[in-house]
Amino acid sequence: MIAVDRAVKKSLTVDLFVSLLVSFLIVMFFSDAVSKYLAVKGSGFYRVSLLVRLVFEGVMLIYLIAKINRSIITYLELMIILFVFFVIGQVTVGNLSSSLIEGFITFNKYIFLFIVYLFLRKVLTLNRNKKEIIFKILTFLFFSNVLAIVLGFLFHINFFESYFNQPWRYGYNGVFLAANEATYVLVSMLAFFYFRAFYEGKNKLVFYLFALTSLVSGMKAVYIFVFMLVAFHFFNKMKFRAVMLWLIIVVLASGYVIRFIQGDVFQRLIALFINIYEEKGLWYMLLSGRNEILLNETVLVIKDWSFLNLLIGGVDVERYIIEMDLVDLVLFFGILGSAIYIYMFYKSFISLLLWHKFFTFFLFSILFLAFLGGHFLKSPTSAVYFTLVILYFQDYRLTQKQVLNC
Repeated sequence: MIAVDRAVKKSLTVDLFVSLLVSFLIVMFFSDAVSKYLAVKGSGFYRVSLLVRLVFEGVMLIYLIAKINRSIITYLELMIILFVFFVIGQVTVGNLSSSLIEGFITFNKYIFLFIVYLFLRKVLTLNRNKKEIIFKILTFLFFSNVLAIVLGFLFHINFFESYFNQPWRYGYNGVFLAANEATYVLVSMLAFFYFRAFYEGKNKLVFYLFALTSLVSGMKAVYIFVFMLVAFHFFNKMKFRAVMLWLIIVVLASGYVIRFIQGDVFQRLIALFINIYEEKGLWYMLLSGRNEILLNETVLVIKDWSFLNLLIGGVDVERYIIEMDLVDLVLFFGILGSAIYIYMFYKSFISLLLWHKFFTFFLFSILFLAFLGGHFLKSPTSAVYFTLVILYFQDYRLTQKQVLNC
């Protein structure tokens, strides 16, 4: 009788977890759309998605406390250490003004990635049917955003533009408000469908559709990832006949490409890049000016640091932000705090996947992009999608191990 009660309670707990996760994913997606709509319309308040994530973060913390175990305690201990570093760092640099609130928000953004991971990793313990529900919802949301990008591109819908408030820039990212955060959602999406197509034997046309759609995003980081993905595929998956076939396709498609290049939109985009290159140079163009910010602002921060700050950080995030993740991480948490953070990231996302070529490629590609462009480690939006994609890969690893052990 006791065993039956336990089984019923376990089943109810699992059902509650799946219901919470599915509800959050759907509400989160639509709240992103609402936030962007309000921003496009010039509303004074548009951060609906931020409130949704804040509520869900509270739910996740309550769930984790209810399910506390040694692993969760270890993560919480490390987060507390980082919080102590953050507070001491802010006090020692004299950041006790209103910008301290922004500092707390930034700290929460940094740890949100791990709270999401601790909550979502339960997906790996679900049975196959419930896992399929979660990953089908993820697939549906990716498809919905791709549809939004296609509609935006075909009908020039301002709402779906990456830079809706910057008419001189080009690109479509769907329902996501911040283009720099949407970058990592699109990169995670491409990795997800590439793996399904070329490692699990699922429909390759879906991946090709998504890859083509990403080309109208107007975001350099997405283009760099597509280039790296093509290079990875060329060296790891393509045989001679496939290479020849693709050369024929490229030749046949060249007419369309030439027409696109000659179009007004592309010409404006190229003219913008050329103008930036001529005025500021190659690195400024590639890094969107972050090279100058790195040289100028980092010096301003470090000159007021003590040896303690070198270890634990301390920066006014309202005044100084480089938008290069590793640099911002060191300024915020110091060398010692960054080492703790990197260890947590490695333990959560990297350690289980280094055995597989594509997983390794994806992880280090996204970290490379984050180093150049920032906004990955501090993005609540991309944290959820990235973590689910990583869990999909980890689930594949576990399934492979089970097959080998049979």
